[in-house]
Amino acid sequence: NAPSLELLGQLRHFSRLQTVEVRSLLLGRAAALAAQNRNEHHVRDLADAMTEIFASISCPEDFSVHELRFHRLIAESSGNQVLAVLMDMIAAVEVSNLPDRLQTQQQRRAAANRHHETYKAIRMGRPDDASRWAELRITGKADSH
Repeated sequence: NAPSLELLGQLRHFSRLQTVEVRSLLLGRAAALAAQNRNEHHVRDLADAMTEIFASISCPEDFSVHELRFHRLIAESSGNQVLAVLMDMIAAVEVSNLPDRLQTQQQRRAAANRHHETYKAIRMGRPDDASRWAELRITGKADSH
């Protein structure tokens, strides 16, 4: 697995902004594919992850763990394993480089609400909405979808 370790090492040299942009694109596409390819198992797992996210709003560390799990489940639900692996690699870089993000309960609650909107769009099979909400969670900005 030397090439993947090499890529992971290279990712650490890019700016946080570049990493966030790529993660936003990947998560947005994964959410759209998850909405298209959803099944009962995926929806149930995402619902369980949402419960954990909302239950962990008071603890930043737990919230981050559950948020990463939610993103991983979206990637798995996309049906594209390459996308899932790339998202894991980007997440690994971001986790090791986390700034003071989502430090207040208000910030975590807003993030949880965006995740919930992503979940609902996936559950209802609405790819454009799933993509928009997923990207919004990462960037914090509305896009032009």
